[in-house]
Amino acid sequence: MEKRKKPRFLRKDWHKCIRLGRKKSNRVWRMSKGRHGKLRQKWKNHTKMPSIGYGSPNEIRGMIMGMKPVMVSNMADLMNVGKDQIAIISGKVGLRKKVEMAKKALTMNIKFSNFNPQKVLDMAKTLGSKASKQEEKKTEKVPKETESKKHEETKGVSSVPRTEGSSA
Repeated sequence: MEKRKKPRFLRKDWHKCIRLGRKKSNRVWRMSKGRHGKLRQKWKNHTKMPSIGYGSPNEIRGMIMGMKPVMVSNMADLMNVGKDQIAIISGKVGLRKKVEMAKKALTMNIKFSNFNPQKVLDMAKTLGSKASKQEEKKTEKVPKETESKKHEETKGVSSVPRTEGSSA
């Protein structure tokens, strides 16, 4: 069973203002409440209003690519993902855990909806190489003088002599 195509449910006069939906991110359905509203009266050739009949069947409701979604926030959750489930990585998971999960997911052939394990592993490699280069540069540099030594040297010496008429 597949989802049927639904009409775009756009609010009344969405094309007139940016805040009403000319910008895609602002396209949110709001019920028409006017007395003479053609949309509310369900006139022909006006945009459709959402109704219960447009809902998807119970068997496929909430599924992603025909699989049941499961939230994953640690390795234990990842191990519990089955073949008929698709994993969704939590937004609070950091890069270190994501790299571990990506390695395990590639061996277990787990599918993700918001996460590409191969891309994460490639990104971790590039970040790791950059970090190691920065560490090498830090070890090569000679440590700078401390602030207290600099302050002692310049304490009593001023670079510009002051005269009576000038203000600094």
